[in-house]
Amino acid sequence: ENPWIDAFKDQVFFNCLRESYSDRKVFEIIEKYDAFNPYDGLDSENIILAKKLGEEISKNIPPPIMCDGCKGGQNYFMATCLHYYASKELDSIAKAEYKKFTGK
Repeated sequence: ENPWIDAFKDQVFFNCLRESYSDRKVFEIIEKYDAFNPYDGLDSENIILAKKLGEEISKNIPPPIMCDGCKGGQNYFMATCLHYYASKELDSIAKAEYKKFTGK
């Protein structure tokens, strides 16, 4: 509904994944093929905040507890980032940032 809010939340999601896979080549491969969100209405302050939020979520993912057959280094990275993207918490943050950004 609101491209600014979508773009902000997308940035959080992408940065959560980028941080989760930072020591692996997988995100480098994704970057070769994915244009992500081309919306350019966010300012640098919003992008920095989105990056920080994504990094915080990634760094606070607890170890998997119900992961039969998981090998070392595996976790619920994608699911955690996606769940945060869809959360009421991120919706609230994005809406508040949009109000600050627009002054409305």
